Amino acid sequence: EPESEPYASLDFAADPDAEMTLAKTWTREELLQRFNTMAVDSRSRIDRTPSVDAPTVGTNASGERRNLRWILVHLIEEYARHCGHADLIREAIGGDVAH
Repeated sequence: EPESEPYASLDFAADPDAEMTLAKTWTREELLQRFNTMAVDSRSRIDRTPSVDAPTVGTNASGERRNLRWILVHLIEEYARHCGHADLIREAIGGDVAH
């Protein structure tokens, strides 16, 4: 499915980190609201997908097609990695260590 706004019109050729650059302009509340909106959108797209093994319509920068299964596993890996980064930051500033 096509990318939704505000991401669809970002110029990644001019700024490879365009989504992060854009997010810097948002307030905490706006960032959380957009995260939740995108989570609902993602779940809806997943529910409409007939198979997690069907190849994507578009290709990545290397010209490869992925499938929804690959995308979801990659998303879990990235999310876990960032949660780990948050743990390290919290520990570095004297926060509790999660066990």
